[in-house]
Amino acid sequence: ASDVYKRQTHRRSFQPFSAKEEAELVHVLSTKPKHVARHIRQSMLQSSRSVAQFRNSVTYLMIMLQSQLQKKEITPESAAVVIQGIMSECVSTRQSDMAHLLFRAAIRFRKYGVKLSTDAVRILFESYRGNQARELMEALANELRNEKDMRAIVMTAYLFAGRQDAAEEVKSEIPKEELNTDDFCAMIDGSGAIGNHDAVVEYVKEAFEVQTQVDLPVIASAAIIAVRGSVEVMENLFQSCLESGIPLSDNAISCVIRSKVMEAKTLAEVYDVEQQLRKDLKTESLGLASETAILSKCSDLVARSHCAADEAMFSKVKHLQAVVEASSDVEAPYLMSLLKGYGVLGKVEEMNALFENIKLSHEVDGRIYDEVLRWNGIAENVKDVIRFKEEMESKQIRHSPNTYINIFRCLDKFYPRMVEKYYNEMMSKGFAIDARMYPVLLQVFGDIGDMTMVEQLYSEMRIKSSQGLAVFTSKASRVLLNIYRSDEEKCEEIIAQAANKGHMSSFALKHAMLKFYSKHNREKDLMRVLEGMPRKTPDTSRIILRHYATSNQRAKFEETIAEMRSSTIAFDDETVRVLITSFSRWGDANKVRNVLSEATTIDGVHSGLFYADAAAAFARVGDMDAMNTVWDDLVNSKINITMTVFNKFLDLYMSVNNMEKVQAILNHMMLHVPPNPVTATTVVDMLGKMGRLNEMEALLDEMSKSKNAAPTVVTYHQAMSAYAKVGDITKVEMVREKMRDATMPESAITFNILVEAYGRAKRYEQIADLVQERRSKGIQMEEFGYIGLINTYSRARMADEVNDVVASLLGSSVSLNARLLGVVATAYSFLGDMGKVEHYINLLLNHPTRRQRDIEGVFLMYSRLRDTRKIEEMLMLYPKTEYIYNVCIGSFAKSGDYAKVATLLQEMEQKKLTLQRNTSITLSCLLYTSP
Repeated sequence: ASDVYKRQTHRRSFQPFSAKEEAELVHVLSTKPKHVARHIRQSMLQSSRSVAQFRNSVTYLMIMLQSQLQKKEITPESAAVVIQGIMSECVSTRQSDMAHLLFRAAIRFRKYGVKLSTDAVRILFESYRGNQARELMEALANELRNEKDMRAIVMTAYLFAGRQDAAEEVKSEIPKEELNTDDFCAMIDGSGAIGNHDAVVEYVKEAFEVQTQVDLPVIASAAIIAVRGSVEVMENLFQSCLESGIPLSDNAISCVIRSKVMEAKTLAEVYDVEQQLRKDLKTESLGLASETAILSKCSDLVARSHCAADEAMFSKVKHLQAVVEASSDVEAPYLMSLLKGYGVLGKVEEMNALFENIKLSHEVDGRIYDEVLRWNGIAENVKDVIRFKEEMESKQIRHSPNTYINIFRCLDKFYPRMVEKYYNEMMSKGFAIDARMYPVLLQVFGDIGDMTMVEQLYSEMRIKSSQGLAVFTSKASRVLLNIYRSDEEKCEEIIAQAANKGHMSSFALKHAMLKFYSKHNREKDLMRVLEGMPRKTPDTSRIILRHYATSNQRAKFEETIAEMRSSTIAFDDETVRVLITSFSRWGDANKVRNVLSEATTIDGVHSGLFYADAAAAFARVGDMDAMNTVWDDLVNSKINITMTVFNKFLDLYMSVNNMEKVQAILNHMMLHVPPNPVTATTVVDMLGKMGRLNEMEALLDEMSKSKNAAPTVVTYHQAMSAYAKVGDITKVEMVREKMRDATMPESAITFNILVEAYGRAKRYEQIADLVQERRSKGIQMEEFGYIGLINTYSRARMADEVNDVVASLLGSSVSLNARLLGVVATAYSFLGDMGKVEHYINLLLNHPTRRQRDIEGVFLMYSRLRDTRKIEEMLMLYPKTEYIYNVCIGSFAKSGDYAKVATLLQEMEQKKLTLQRNTSITLSCLLYTSP
């Protein structure tokens, strides 16, 4: 009831246009007439009824303009700029009737000397989207047909109405000796707008015939701009201007440049065009518009092809910056190109500093903020994205769909509450979700695991598609494939739908299909898609490499690398990451070092993930010094470190029990990443793994009181897991109760943690109750559920229970992968059932997804069983990693086979591998006790 009262009170207190707002509008009109449109746009955002506010502002503005023109307090030229600026705002706000009123007012204001350009006709035409526009133009032209001083406007209006004949008739009524520059420009602009480029050329020829009474450079420049849709016609006009020595405007030259560099594929080609144009025009400076066009094309090439920017491009960015800083009135497109230049160069900090300077001396609108948000988002610079977004809100800068697209791309899965907040804000502002927005929203809600929202969006897309709206783009299909990649049936439906929509020519979609088929080991389908692709890109080769690596097909992996080297496919940053990750899993330290050495010659800046994967590769091959060096290199590189990268390094150092480094990384992370549930959850996890349970509990309580970093299901699970590892059942159940109070659903992970907790506490009788409770809640047993039960019972040497769980596993729909085979074999090794141990080891070693770590696990099993004969057989069959050397040395030492110990130690020394602490202790003890 109170909410209804507040809304009713709000309605009664709404004032269409207050005295304060009138005074502010008068002040802007008197002091900065060029900024009137921006002021009215901002006043819309401050009002609860933005459309009413806009219409009232425009109405009052027309009254005020007439008053100031009468008193000569504003020049006719400034009044014309104001009117055309507000008409442009009418286009973006879809207020066509207000644009018409403004145009009519401008016609009345002719008596005060106001003269509108033909651009006003174009703006009016654009404000009436649909069939009405042509009718309006023709009616307007007919009405003003007899006004001599309006003939340029009349001809333009006829042309926009598609009445070339009527426009020609008006022109024919003008004596040839009275034709002026405005008349020619009107016919040229109108003909260019309707795509009649031949007529443009004829008008230019006619202007040459009467060149003594017209401004040929203005007409020629207008013609160049009018034919920008035709490369051939523009080139012919440009050559004619060069031969006649007619100078062109900056905007005309920029159109020529954009046309000439349209097909350029490299930066060198762009620079060649620029140099040739300087030579043709005999000038060192092509003007601000042209410099911006060149920089924009270079930026697009770097952004799309991922090629490295060079010093020449950086110098162009610096030159454009100097031009901008020397001027106090630079248009938004030029500022955006400058910011984009810094963005593609990867100099986001410099871009942000430049943006702060721009705000001090230039008017900044939402388009410029969107450009800054875009590049900060790409760099995953979350702090600055949020800061600029809040700044836009506080300054009442108009938001656009791009604003929210850039925010969602940056926040991603790490800020679920902010995703929800900005989604609700976007919907409350009345933004419609279009074909461009759907993939972004699907991606972000899929990342945060909100499948309810994903299904809702997917359902909306199906409804809109049935209504004939093109919302199922290839990008949307690709995102849906990635989200539902585990659901084969739904993915087949998405693929069929994409085929019906004609999206199969999209490389990105085919790459998503390759990943899907690879995940489900459907190699025939994968090869079918691959064979249907016209060419292989670095992305294609990378997916194939990853497929062969995960399926342990090293020979084909090496063949693919050789094929890439022999072709023109580049080894980019992501490809190198796949190579070092794969070779490290195979235990090939030399290959890892060789690939990383080769990577130093690759152009471009390495990403944070490159450093994380390099560190992980060194960790797998046991090179801890190199791993430490990688982290130091990453920090010194000044690259923005994302949450994903922080988590990877934290996991690495936790795995080697380097708590000092873990603490240092945590400190660095807290300084550079804003508070969010994922950051806080990571800290909870680290504190739990470090055994600092009191600090973990205190942080969990603080998170419960926070708005932006409240605990998620993952947070509660991390805390439960920490208590489970020490067998503290009371604390585990306490956290479980907090999770229930927060109305968070229990899942398979919840029960897996509970099984571990009760197993550590040796309360085995209650584990069966947990399994029963799990089934009663409809939570099916999955891979890790079986792993938890098998490990728990095998550690307790409970043979019957292990047999029952394994039987249940074999009778379930869960795929018996390499991980499960290793767990079952290890369980039976604890129970001493050698027959079953050998059976499951054979299955494991012959499994297609077997990895190096699975082989290492087999060595460890035989070592635990003191079966040195089997270890010798394994050494003859499989490559030896540092881990395998350590296991074998310890095993042979315990069995008294010192000759083999000496041989293996020599091999380790030759390969520069190191002994683990446990192996060193074993050898020391044996030497101490030996006679």
